[in-house]
Amino acid sequence: MLEHWYYILAIPLYKLISNLIHLHNTKKIHHLYIIWIETETGYAELTQEKQNFSELIKKANIIEPYIPAVQPMGYGQLASFNASLVENFPSSLENFVVITNKTFLQLIGIFKKRCWETFNPLYWLNLLIYLPQNLLQYLGFSGKNIFTKLLQLLWWIIGIFTAAATQLYPDLCRQIVEQVLQKFSLL
Repeated sequence: MLEHWYYILAIPLYKLISNLIHLHNTKKIHHLYIIWIETETGYAELTQEKQNFSELIKKANIIEPYIPAVQPMGYGQLASFNASLVENFPSSLENFVVITNKTFLQLIGIFKKRCWETFNPLYWLNLLIYLPQNLLQYLGFSGKNIFTKLLQLLWWIIGIFTAAATQLYPDLCRQIVEQVLQKFSLL
C-alpha cells in the first residue's frame, strides 16, 4: 500500500539542506565582510556577494534594516535620510558596520534555528495542525483575517472527523485510502 513512504523524507531533507546552504553562504559573506573591514582588502569579491546578501535577508524573512544618515550637501546644508543596508552593502561607515554585523548574526541565528527545526517533531506537528494558516502566510496572506481562521477551523473539523472515522471504521478507511492511492498511481 505505502511502499514508497520514504518519499515523505524529501521534505525535511530539503529543509535541512537548503538552510545549511543559506547558513554556509551567510557565514562566508560575513567572513568576507569582517576581513574587508579589518584589512580593507577583498572589496571586489565582497561587492559581488551583494545580491546574495539581499536574497539571504529575504529568505530569512527579516525586515531590511534602514539606517538614519546625515550628509553635508555643501553651503551649510545637510541631507537627512534613511539609507538601505542592502543598497549600501558593503559600507565601512561606523553606523553601517554595526547594523550589518548585527544583521549577519541574526541571519546566522535564523538559519541555525531552521536547521534544528528539521529534527524537532513538535515543529512538524505544529506545521500539520496549522497547515492552512502556514500555507496562506507562505502565499502572502495575513494569518489574522477571518478567511484564514475559517479555513483553519474547517481543517480542524476535517482532522477530527478523519481521526474519529479511522477509529470507528478502520477497514473502510483503509479501502478508501488504497483506492485513492491506486487512482493516483494510474496518473
